[in-house]
Amino acid sequence: MINMKQINTLIFLILAVFLFSCVKNRQNQYVVKYDTGITGQARLKFNINSAKINNPTMLIKIDNVVVSNLLTARTPFPGGGYNTGGSNYADFLGVAPGSREINIAIPKARTSTDSILIYKGNLNLESAKYYTLHVTDTADKVKTLLVEENVDNSFVPKPGFRFINLMPNVPSVDLYYGPFKIASGINFLNITPEFTLDSINTAFAWTVREANATANLATYTSASTVLNNTKYTIFATGYKGIPGTTDVRRPFVSFFMVSKQP
Repeated sequence: MINMKQINTLIFLILAVFLFSCVKNRQNQYVVKYDTGITGQARLKFNINSAKINNPTMLIKIDNVVVSNLLTARTPFPGGGYNTGGSNYADFLGVAPGSREINIAIPKARTSTDSILIYKGNLNLESAKYYTLHVTDTADKVKTLLVEENVDNSFVPKPGFRFINLMPNVPSVDLYYGPFKIASGINFLNITPEFTLDSINTAFAWTVREANATANLATYTSASTVLNNTKYTIFATGYKGIPGTTDVRRPFVSFFMVSKQP
């Protein structure tokens, strides 16, 4: 006679097989690392900064296929980053080129069915090119910017950067590295050309200020943000004026890796 312990073990094994099958199927459809060299595909990363006070989880679909795990705001996917959620790898999704329908939504509980739509639109992607879709603000004010990425970091040993302003209520921001102003007057949804640092001090903080202001909106310090042979996107996100230290909508300066040599 089967006892309760054996029944629980059987249920666990069935669930494990089911979950492994789901993950395997999802990876076969889209998820690859940026350096796998799969021919004929475009590469795509998402930088979702549509933050709500209760920080609900979201799912990403491409052509109505779920390609992500449950994500919260400020979690670049795939790959994560620094001062973000997620891991810290320079990963992209492998996606068939052409017109792809993108759907980002808060799902109904315990399902993959959309409940609250964050963003829906079409992207035209070219084979062998790398892209990041930046998503910011909420409700009917959601804005997006598709950026083509240059993942080649073989020509310079220094860390390389671009900086984007994703703060909806701050029209223009400055970026500092320690006492040095690195980028000046970057408008909302604008991104800088690539730049490097002449010298590196791992104790320096990265700071974002409203353009020409002296007060800091956000700061972050990590030696992992200045690694050689690595390319980063720095992004200012959140809303000026959100008080406290726990609200996910407050200002942040965060990073994700575009490419990293082994």
